[in-house]
Amino acid sequence: MDNKRLEMLTNDDFNYIIQNEKRPLIMFFMAKWDENSKNMMWGLENIGHQYYDNVKVYGVDIDSAPLAAAKSNIISIPCIALYVNGVEKTRSVGIKSEEEVLAILRKHEVI
Repeated sequence: MDNKRLEMLTNDDFNYIIQNEKRPLIMFFMAKWDENSKNMMWGLENIGHQYYDNVKVYGVDIDSAPLAAAKSNIISIPCIALYVNGVEKTRSVGIKSEEEVLAILRKHEVI
């Protein structure tokens, strides 16, 4: 799942990014061993590339960054959380298509 578009965050990176990123954020909480997470990766990478000026997409592997997952009360994966100005606006648990994620971004006027 190595890629050039979806940066994977550590526990420390997570806190810094939430507090300092100016664009809206999608935090993709996932695990490398989870097939549903793997299936969502391509669509999120595409969104991150296509809508780079509007939203930044990051990955958070719950095994590599357990404190970030705990701080966000992640109890099921895959999970996407939309943050705007450091505040979580919405989250969605379970596998989502690229179109479903785009619909969430449109609903919250990110794109």
